[in-house]
Amino acid sequence: MKIYVFGNNDLDIDNSAIKLSKKLSSHFKDIEFIYINDINSFSPNEKVPILLDSASNISKVIVIESTDKLQTNMNTSNHDFDLNMTLKLLLKLHKINGFKAICIPQTLTDQDISDSIEVISQL
Repeated sequence: MKIYVFGNNDLDIDNSAIKLSKKLSSHFKDIEFIYINDINSFSPNEKVPILLDSASNISKVIVIESTDKLQTNMNTSNHDFDLNMTLKLLLKLHKINGFKAICIPQTLTDQDISDSIEVISQL
């Protein structure tokens, strides 16, 4: 299985997915974590790619499977806008049939790590 990890390693408010993936890689030896630094390089081969990203205004790990549920936060960066629009475009062009976005809070807790392990185990 592949999980596409989004975030900016240099920004504390946008690097929790990267930190989490490094912790998860020791737990899930069969998962390949692919780090996406530039949305233009995101070209999944899977029809339903799995994404890992941080999200604002959430207090627990959630899974989103619809672009309607993704919000744009232009105050931080264009990253969220780009991901949302890229997913919409990939869906419209039938490059993907859907997606599963594992969204984690921007401030990572031990509970978030446990919840993420449980969510990924169920995929």
